[in-house]
Amino acid sequence: MKRLVVGPIMTNCYILDLEDGVIVIDPGGDPEKILSSIGDKKVSAIVATHGHFDHVLAVEELRRVTDAPFYLHHADLEVMKRAMGFYAPGYKAPEPDYDLADGLKGFEVIHTPGHTPGSVCLLRDKVLFSGDTLFREGIGRYDFPESDGEQLARSLQKLMELDDEIEVYPGHGPPTSIGHERRNNPYVLGGL
Repeated sequence: MKRLVVGPIMTNCYILDLEDGVIVIDPGGDPEKILSSIGDKKVSAIVATHGHFDHVLAVEELRRVTDAPFYLHHADLEVMKRAMGFYAPGYKAPEPDYDLADGLKGFEVIHTPGHTPGSVCLLRDKVLFSGDTLFREGIGRYDFPESDGEQLARSLQKLMELDDEIEVYPGHGPPTSIGHERRNNPYVLGGL
């Protein structure tokens, strides 16, 4: 796995080289940097943990070059279109090829609404890609019009049911673990 920090809001983009091809999670900008890191490997999926512009800015260019399908939860389609229009004028919101509500081969897709209605976390082999649901000792914002603090609190509780040793790779900032967040995250300890 490689982690690249990309785009205008320093989004973590993860590149996983799996047996079925490369999975790109949260390509939030800098498509040439992402493509350079992938090299000539086959890309089997481009995935956004949610539809905010800083997680999808490079999708169209990656899809054009690699011909890989784009996955997004259906509940974030309108969020993505509005965010792209407002924060990234001139960029067209990409149309998803597949709905993450239907799953992603090799991953457990955990629907974690709150930051956005279609936020998801992706779990594979004791590694959780948490998008903007859970950060190291923090969480994603819940003051956007499409956000919901009560849903986010329920989503955090769902994640706290996972094993302590699960490594967490968030959409922004350094990695952490479920155990660390259970003991140190003020939003887990004290609520929203």
